[in-house]
Amino acid sequence: MKKVIFIISYFLIPWIPLFFYTHAFSSPWDSYTLSVILGVYAFVMICNQFILAARPPLVLQIFGVKDLLSFHGTMPVLILLFALAHRTLKLLNGFSLDSLQAKLGMTVWLLLALLVVFAAIFMAQTFWLHWALVRRLREWVYRKLGLTYPRSRLFHNLTVLGGLIILVHVWLASTSDFATHGVGIALLTVWMLFSLVYYFGYRLNGRGKKGGLTGA
Repeated sequence: MKKVIFIISYFLIPWIPLFFYTHAFSSPWDSYTLSVILGVYAFVMICNQFILAARPPLVLQIFGVKDLLSFHGTMPVLILLFALAHRTLKLLNGFSLDSLQAKLGMTVWLLLALLVVFAAIFMAQTFWLHWALVRRLREWVYRKLGLTYPRSRLFHNLTVLGGLIILVHVWLASTSDFATHGVGIALLTVWMLFSLVYYFGYRLNGRGKKGGLTGA
């Protein structure tokens, strides 16, 4: 029951900033508003990935390590789908894909897609490893490049760079509407900064400890 409540809460959290975004729209359910909803969802879920990676004690208690890792590993697929739908709807609403903000958004999408594939093949114990070709590829790369799990994690930490870039994307996308969406933008900014601080607290205090910032 606790797991169900957590998952429901997880998918409701983005509606806190979305309340301030959609409240300003005269027609809250057109395709443009849906693009905003999907974009905010993708952004908040990226933030949540950093928090989940820090293994918060309460979430560990609810899921256990194995299920938490599975949940954490599944969410990037949804993030990529939401972000792609967000971009597609923006295009259909006449927004240019040549703007700086659009290019930054696509850069993060490609980076996350690359990291998802990398993690699935070279880090996690996924079903892909049941395929002999994938398993041999993983073994060959580890052997030839001297790749180790800690080194893989360093590469995987490029997600932090992705988080910062997507924050700039949000700021650029909202610059002209800051007076209208200022509260929503502020909430997204605070959530990203909090999630990064929480994640770095976990990394600095040692992965084997229970807490994120506390390391207790």
